[in-house]
Amino acid sequence: MMQVSDQVFFPSILLLMLKDFSPGSAVESLEKRIFAAVGSSVLFPAPEIRSHLKIIQWEFINNHPLQLIVEYQLDSSKAIVYGPYKGRVDFNESTGYLLLKNVQKKDNGIYKVVINLEEKKAQKVSLTVIEPVTQPQLRSNLSLDGSTLWLSCDVSGDRITIVWMRNEEPIPPEECYQQSEDQKHLGIINLEKSDCGNFSCNASNEISWRQATLFVTFEGIPAALQQAQKMSAVALMLGVIAALGFVSLCCQSAKPKPGEEWRYFICFLQATVCLSSGLLFAVTIIWMAQQGVSVFLIFLILALTWVMMVTLTVVVWDPKRLRTFTGRRTIRIILDATAPGGVILVMVLAGFFLMNIRDLEEKGCSSTDMIASFIIPLVLSLIPFLFFLFYHIKRRKKKETRNNPPGGEEN
Repeated sequence: MMQVSDQVFFPSILLLMLKDFSPGSAVESLEKRIFAAVGSSVLFPAPEIRSHLKIIQWEFINNHPLQLIVEYQLDSSKAIVYGPYKGRVDFNESTGYLLLKNVQKKDNGIYKVVINLEEKKAQKVSLTVIEPVTQPQLRSNLSLDGSTLWLSCDVSGDRITIVWMRNEEPIPPEECYQQSEDQKHLGIINLEKSDCGNFSCNASNEISWRQATLFVTFEGIPAALQQAQKMSAVALMLGVIAALGFVSLCCQSAKPKPGEEWRYFICFLQATVCLSSGLLFAVTIIWMAQQGVSVFLIFLILALTWVMMVTLTVVVWDPKRLRTFTGRRTIRIILDATAPGGVILVMVLAGFFLMNIRDLEEKGCSSTDMIASFIIPLVLSLIPFLFFLFYHIKRRKKKETRNNPPGGEEN
């Protein structure tokens, strides 16, 4: 989530004195420098009057010939405003202050005030009209390998200076941070958990300042491994359901008679093992793509493929046709052992992937929400299992009622 804060300062009447210029500059000596926002009003400082005042002249000397702005003579009743400056200036006759309204970039240049026509003692002011900085927009972009996070500060204005801060402190010039020449881009190299926090882009110039803040958080694992983590959780839940089903079969007091309900239950368990094996098959492929191939993983691929083939065969083949193969002892053992063995393989392998992905996830500052990954498959898998259990208990009670009718003789 991005949280943006901004502050800006450029008053309608701005007088900003930044630098004194030494004698010998291009236009005699500039005494003051003023920066102003486009559209604002600028108050030029009052001239220093060293002798008896007779006449004051304000001039704009960037153009040739120079342009008179206002002229005031002591013996006149009113100051004279010239040409394009009519309606744009206010002149204080007692102090000599000049207020220039609605300044534009064309007003950039040097302004001179002359007292009693003494040009050598004229005082000069440099005016620079600039655009204030706009509200920055912070954007983040993670590199394809997930090791570098780039932050971009989109801002416009004139003479912009950008300062990056992390948790309200300036970012040190360390190797883990990389900045572009215009300072608008910040790269966080080799992402670590300690890099999480509030990153701020402070954009300013001589008349304004604005800030945008972005809370940086990232997963320690790429999106592919996040999906693999969820798939492993689903496979683990399915494996638990299948294990409970096989345990319930083993706990029957007597061998159940063949029936459609038992076939459906066994097919459900076989399908559960097949589905969980398929999920882990996909997880193994993703893991190899991210972490590399090993002999162990190839062996797991072959084992999961075998489990899927056998369990799928039991589910889809016609029972009568399947019995022609199960008559052989070896094939019967293989069919009976594959599904329970597959359950063990699924649970061990799912735990292996969950632990390893969790270790990788610790490098990030946020974790994947696994609640939905556990609850949804658990509920969906338990529904048919509980339905069969309820049906079996109800049928067993009916059988007991038939064997022991009410009012029967006690032995």
